[in-house]
Amino acid sequence: GLDAIEDVLARGGRQLLLLDASGSRQLMAAVAVGDVDTADHVGVFTPGFTSTVAGSLASYDQDMEHLRTVARVLALEDGDGGTVATVSW
Repeated sequence: GLDAIEDVLARGGRQLLLLDASGSRQLMAAVAVGDVDTADHVGVFTPGFTSTVAGSLASYDQDMEHLRTVARVLALEDGDGGTVATVSW
């Protein structure tokens, strides 16, 4: 799981918002694409309980990066022009 987090963070433009290895059988993490502290809009994806950081984070991060790109275009073309960040939990 830690390797998956490291790989995702190496993509750049990511924030590790949460890392929890305490008391659970699986590592838990929340990774943002973009800056959630300054974003005007934040989308959050919380997958099912069978997802794992090691097995799922990389593809979820790619999906959220794509969603952020689409949301940024829509915000500029038809919305308020605000900034966007997305989170995979």
